[in-house]
Amino acid sequence: MIQKFIAILIFCLIIAECKVKQPTKELGFSCEIVNNIKEKDQYYRIKHSNILSPYFYLLDSLIKVNGFKGGIDQMPAVNTNLLDSIKNQINFLNSTRPKQDKSVLDSIWKLQNDLDYKNVIDLISIISNVGYSNIDTIPEKCGLESFIVFVHTPTELCDTVYSIIEKINLKSFNPNRYRHIMWHLNGRNGMN
Repeated sequence: MIQKFIAILIFCLIIAECKVKQPTKELGFSCEIVNNIKEKDQYYRIKHSNILSPYFYLLDSLIKVNGFKGGIDQMPAVNTNLLDSIKNQINFLNSTRPKQDKSVLDSIWKLQNDLDYKNVIDLISIISNVGYSNIDTIPEKCGLESFIVFVHTPTELCDTVYSIIEKINLKSFNPNRYRHIMWHLNGRNGMN
């Protein structure tokens, strides 16, 4: 019996050792990888937007109900009077709906925060593999879009992201994205 146990233990240790020694795959740059990262960036935010951001969920829904299929994305096209009416409806609905259980909200945010951390690490890895001086070689459409992930940078990675943003000189080739990211890195106070 003990010999069988020892044999199983040795087998498990060998398997674990093999997994540890496998080289980690370097993340290269591709639009597929960026799209995957961006999808994870919004995964729980979109999936549970009715719980996490009820105001914006309702705003989007009511704009759609009023004939604007793009929802919030079409808000500038919505008549001011209609928009005021929608906002009044939202305020009423928000005041009458039951409050969400804090533990549910916390668990959803924990899941999203874990994804945010991994996304930022992945994007840092991609930028590192491409090289700071070669950042202009990545495809403009999905490459520049990938930097939006830095808007959800966890506190412990802010200094690293700040350094990367400066090294790639994002301010010179995309000042709007730069200001948006810096607004986040600086605590979301005011506009940069």
